[in-house]
Amino acid sequence: MGPTVRTEDAAKSLRWAREALPLARRGVLPSDRLIRCADHMPTLVVFKDEELVRAVADLRLAPLRSVRPRHRERLMRTLLACLQNGFNATEVATRLHVHPQTVRYRLHQLEELFGERLYEPEARLELEMALTVWLTAPSPSSD
Repeated sequence: MGPTVRTEDAAKSLRWAREALPLARRGVLPSDRLIRCADHMPTLVVFKDEELVRAVADLRLAPLRSVRPRHRERLMRTLLACLQNGFNATEVATRLHVHPQTVRYRLHQLEELFGERLYEPEARLELEMALTVWLTAPSPSSD
């Protein structure tokens, strides 16, 4: 269901609702109930140009290339949770079901990889956007 709009903007609402359907089929949005686009606007915006976001991800997540794949994913999930929880180790640990000291250890590794960029507002926005796409959606080529 598209967001509520003025009558003359009904076509836009319908278009946004249609853009949500493929994301639900891919598992990015929930598919077990009515999808209210108004509840998922940030996701719809981020996935509007997924190719561009993946290009940003390649650039911004480059420091993680030196990390083994399995550990890379753990670090990526930890970084996303840190960005979403204000770098609060206790909240991140609860979300990831790990000990807070594990979060602190991983955060130290991330600081070594990314440096102060982790805490720069613009970089944080780019990282969260890139990680959201990278971790929540399979690559379009794998569909």
